Amino acid sequence: MDIIFKKINSIEHFDIICNEIINNMYTRSDEKISEIVENNVIQTAKQELRTIISTNKYDINMIIEHLNTKDWNQEKLIAFLDLLKKKLSDIVLMSIYHHNCSYGEVITSFDWLLKLVLGSSESKTSQYPILQLITSSINFNGEANTMIYDLDKEMVLRMINSLERVIT
Repeated sequence: MDIIFKKINSIEHFDIICNEIINNMYTRSDEKISEIVENNVIQTAKQELRTIISTNKYDINMIIEHLNTKDWNQEKLIAFLDLLKKKLSDIVLMSIYHHNCSYGEVITSFDWLLKLVLGSSESKTSQYPILQLITSSINFNGEANTMIYDLDKEMVLRMINSLERVIT
């Protein structure tokens, strides 16, 4: 973090880099950022920030106290802390996802739709419902993945039975 605070003089570049570090703490950096500063500097700053946050138990007051002991430009530090305060809940969530991803892919969200499929031919007309399940997940590298599953009535019943067995 020292190099970010001490070597980057432009406030505009500093804000861009801080946003990159905080918003993508566990994912790859945007390639446009490498025009401002080397990618290894960003990765090192992300690692240092993760260490600072975790050693201070995700407590924003302890983090602020820790960062105030550094000999950094006050204007930059205030801007950085404001951004950190706004994004701390997202950082906590991403750290949980990141931790869980070390054991495999983690579902971050899901949605479902109920559809009615209509079909006809000369001999008959059919109608049957389909449950469409849409899941979003991330893996250890922070790569997002979206999967769409179409489940007919029989598959939904088997899924419900499987879930009930897990619960009991």
